[in-house]
Amino acid sequence: MRDCGQCGHELEPFFDSTCEPPVAWLCQGCGSVTLEEDLRALSPSARSELATLRAFIAPVPGDGRAPREPQPALGRAQARARAILEGVRALPVDIERIAARIALRSARPRDLSGLRDTLGSLPPIAGSLVRCDAALLKDTAAALAVDDAWKSLLERSIAAEPAAMIRDGNVIAAGFDAELDELRAIDKD
Repeated sequence: MRDCGQCGHELEPFFDSTCEPPVAWLCQGCGSVTLEEDLRALSPSARSELATLRAFIAPVPGDGRAPREPQPALGRAQARARAILEGVRALPVDIERIAARIALRSARPRDLSGLRDTLGSLPPIAGSLVRCDAALLKDTAAALAVDDAWKSLLERSIAAEPAAMIRDGNVIAAGFDAELDELRAIDKD
C-alpha cells in the first residue's frame, strides 16, 4: 500500500480490471486521486467510475470543515459499489413512501406509475451489484430482486401517463379491462 503525499493517509487502489495493477490511488483523507497512467488509457467505464469516486471522496469546497476521516479500508468492492449506486439517486420514486400509501389505500395514480418505472430500473442495479465480490453487495442484489409479475401488472393496468387524481380518469390503461374499454368507446361516440 501507499501513503498520500499530501495528508499521509493510506491510499486505496483503483483497478480498471481485476487482472491488472491499480490504475489510480484514492485518498479518503484529502480526496486526492493519483493516476498511474494517462486517463485516456482507461476504459470508458473505468473513467466514468473514477469520476464518480472522485466526486464522492472529494471534500466539499468552502464548507469550513476539516477533511473527513478515512473510513477503515474502503476496499475495491465498496468503491465499485459506490460508483454503481450513484445511479440509485436517479430512481424515480421513493418505494417505501408508496408502499405506505398503498397500505393506507391513499396511493395516487402517479405513485403507481412511478413505482412501475422504479421496478423497471432495479434489475440493472441488481445486475451490477451481483458482479461485485462483497457478500453484502450480493445480498443487496438479491434483495432488489422483485417478482416481474408486479412490474408487468402495473405496466398492463396503469396508463403510461396517468392523471394526477383517479377522479380525473385516464388511469387504467386501454386494453386492461374490456368493459371499461367499451364504456370509453361509448363516451367518445
